[in-house]
Amino acid sequence: MPRLPPILTRHIPAYIAHPLWSGLLVLIFTGPAATALAQAAPDSTYPDPEPFPESTPQETEPTGGGEGPGMPDAPVDEEPPGPVFTMADASQDKLSGRLESMAQRMDHYFGDERAFEDATDTYIQADFATLWVESESLQFDPKVKSRLDLPGTKKRFQLLIETDPYAEEDTGAAENPLDAVEQQDYYLSLEREARGTGKWRIRPSVGVKATWPPDLFARLRIQRYDNLGDWLARPSVVVSWFDSKGVEVRGTLDLDHALGERLMFRSSSGLRWRERDDLTSAAQTFSLFHTLDDRRGLVYETGAVADDDPRWFVDDYFVRVRFRVRLHKQWLFGEVRPQVDFYEEDNYAHTWSLMLRLEVLFGERYRAGKTPDAPRDAASP
Repeated sequence: MPRLPPILTRHIPAYIAHPLWSGLLVLIFTGPAATALAQAAPDSTYPDPEPFPESTPQETEPTGGGEGPGMPDAPVDEEPPGPVFTMADASQDKLSGRLESMAQRMDHYFGDERAFEDATDTYIQADFATLWVESESLQFDPKVKSRLDLPGTKKRFQLLIETDPYAEEDTGAAENPLDAVEQQDYYLSLEREARGTGKWRIRPSVGVKATWPPDLFARLRIQRYDNLGDWLARPSVVVSWFDSKGVEVRGTLDLDHALGERLMFRSSSGLRWRERDDLTSAAQTFSLFHTLDDRRGLVYETGAVADDDPRWFVDDYFVRVRFRVRLHKQWLFGEVRPQVDFYEEDNYAHTWSLMLRLEVLFGERYRAGKTPDAPRDAASP
C-alpha cells in the first residue's frame, strides 16, 4: 500500500492544531456574517430594526390611568428623531468617510505598505535605498512592488511582481549597488479579488519565486475598514505558505485619528508567527503624520519589537523621523530617515542609522498632470 506524503500525515494536522489558526478561522467566518448584515441594510452599517406589529384590539385590565374610570392607559407614540439628530448622524457619516480618505491619502503619499495592499488599480512602486548603520559599512537595498490589472478580468485578477514580500530583516542589503540588484529575489503571483464579501476584502493568491529550483507559495490577505466614532480601525491578516519556509501568519491592527488640519495619529499593533522556527514576535508603533505643504511631509515614529525566543522580551526600542519630499510631478519622491535603535543584545546602548531613499510611483493616483494628492484635513470639504 503506498505511503501518504508527510504533508498529509504530519504537516497539515500540525498547522490546523496551532492556536493561531483558530483566531484566523473566527476572522474568516465572521466575514460572511458581516456580509449578510450589510446586504440586509445596504444604506447603513447595521440592519434597520423590524417595524413594530400593528396593534390589535384586545381586552385590557382596568388601570384607571386613562381619561375615564376603568379605561386603559393611553398609548404613547414615539416621536421620530428630530432634525438635530438627523444632521448629527449625517455629519458623523461624512466625517468618518473623510477620515478613511485622509488615512488612505497619507499611505499613498508616504508610499507605505498599506498603499500597496489597498491598491485596486495598476500600481507600481520602485525604490532604491542607501542605508548607513553605525559601525557598519554602507548598504544598498532596492525594492520593487507592482500590481498589474489583467485585461478582460474586470479588475478581479491582478499580476503581482515583488521583491521578497516576507523579508525577515529590513536590511537584506548589499555593499554595492550592482550586487544589491543581482542579489534580490523576485516573486510572481496571481491574485484574485473575492466578490460579495461586504466590508471584508479577501484576496487569495498563488505564485512562484523566480529562482531555480522554483519555490511555490500561496497567500491569503484579509482586511477591512471600520469607523469607530472619531477613530478609523483597519484589522488585517496575511497567511502565507512557502515550500521552503512553511507557514507564516501576520496580523495587524491600525487605529487612525485626525488631530487637526495637518496631523494624523496612528497606532499600529502587529503579531507574527513563523512555522520554520516556531517563533512568535510582536511590534507596536506609534506614528504622527505631519503635512507641511503639498510637497513635503514628516512622520514621527516610536515603537518596540519583542519575541518569545526563548521567552517574551523586548529586543529593540526605536525612534525615527521620516522626511519626504515630492521631487517631480506626482510620481518621484525622495526621503531621508534618521533613526536610533536600542537593542537588547547591545545592552540597550544607542545605535544610529540613516537611510536615503529615492522612490518612483506609478498608477492612476500618481499619473502626470493630476492635481496634487498630498494629505489634507479629514474635516475639510
